[in-house]
Amino acid sequence: MVRFLAYTILGLVAAIFLLTYGVDRISQPSNFSVFIGLVEILLAIIVLALVARYTYIKLKINN
Repeated sequence: MVRFLAYTILGLVAAIFLLTYGVDRISQPSNFSVFIGLVEILLAIIVLALVARYTYIKLKINN
């Protein structure tokens, strides 16, 4: 259970970090910064989806 909580919390922290860093990059004037920002936001969405999937599977196994 501790490992489950650690993975969930670390995943959420990583997703929030990627989202905030990506949004900050999008506000930069260069096209490359916008591209990197969009990639970071996409990675954050993927991390959130993985955390949600892991949580769903873990809760489904326990029930």
